[in-house]
Order: sequence, then C-alpha cells, then structure tokens
Amino acid sequence: MKLKIGDYLKPSVYLLKKDNVVVYIGSSINGLYRALSHACVDPIKDFDEVELINCEANKLINLESELIIKYQPLYNSTIPSPDFITLNRFRQKYCRGQITDMTLPELKKKVKRAGITPKGSFNGKVYYRLKEIYEMVVGYADEKHRKRNGDI
Repeated sequence: MKLKIGDYLKPSVYLLKKDNVVVYIGSSINGLYRALSHACVDPIKDFDEVELINCEANKLINLESELIIKYQPLYNSTIPSPDFITLNRFRQKYCRGQITDMTLPELKKKVKRAGITPKGSFNGKVYYRLKEIYEMVVGYADEKHRKRNGDI
C-alpha cells in the first residue's frame, strides 16, 4: 500500500476510535499528523483507528463541535466552538446588565416560548446556538427598552 503524506496533512476533523466507538474528536490543519500525536503525547489516548474528515480550515471548529455533541466521546471535556453555549454561560456573559438583567429562569422561559431548540447536550450540559439565543435576547431587550421609553 502506498500512502502520500500530503493527502494526510490537510485540514481535517479526526475521530479516534477504540473498538469502533468514537473516544475522541479533534481538528487540525495537519489532519493525520495531529491525530497520531495523541498516541504518544500525555495524556495518551487509547485508540485503534483514526477516521479523517477533510474540511475547510475555517469550518473545522464548528464541525468538530457538532461531532462532539453527536458522539459524546470519552476523552473530550469541552465544546471548542464559541458558536455553542449553555443558557447558564450565556446569562453569565450577556445578562448581567450588558444586554438585559434577565434571570436564568426568565431566560429559559423566553427560549422555550421562542421555540429555540437545543443543538444537543454534552457532559450533562445543554448547548444552544449562540446566535439564536443572542438574537432572541437582543430583540426582547430592545422591545423592553422601547416600551419603557414609550416608543411602543
């Protein structure tokens, strides 16, 4: 079997598998090279197969995040994309006087009423697309501001 190294050094999301189960998902502009480094760099991950998904470099993090949510791999501990966020983290980051002073229960209620569905869960946390939550909250805060000022 002949392998061309250049074919394996492309931007890729890689899935490390053990007994056909995804145990880790990562991404790199150097595909297989980075994936194989997990076999010899602490902490060493136990895997027996690597699957590469070639991807445009600017889309690596989002694809990696979606696959982590889908497969729930053992060795991953976070979602790398800032495009995904929990409601609690959103509230900490945006709802403490910056856009609104909405409490977590209020935020949950608004999200449910707006029909925004979670993207998925990982490590016991439910993740949403940041853009959807942000647009809903900004719309709510803007409407509240206009009502307060008598514009509505």
